[in-house]
Amino acid sequence: MVVSAVIGSAPAGEALEVVHFARAQGLTPRIILMHDGSGRLRLSRDDLAAYRQVSVSSDAPDARPPTIVRS
Repeated sequence: MVVSAVIGSAPAGEALEVVHFARAQGLTPRIILMHDGSGRLRLSRDDLAAYRQVSVSSDAPDARPPTIVRS
């Protein structure tokens, strides 16, 4: 079973809690990044830090490396 955490829709700490809860329950966490109406990412520094934290700690065999570049 997969549980989704949406970064950018709530405080970053809540997304991290969802990821940790899912892992603790033996579930697979999926990270979704919130986009604006034009399809662009509008993430805060806290959101980006949360994304990096969960993407680096992911042990999923199909996990992709972080590709977000802040301009």
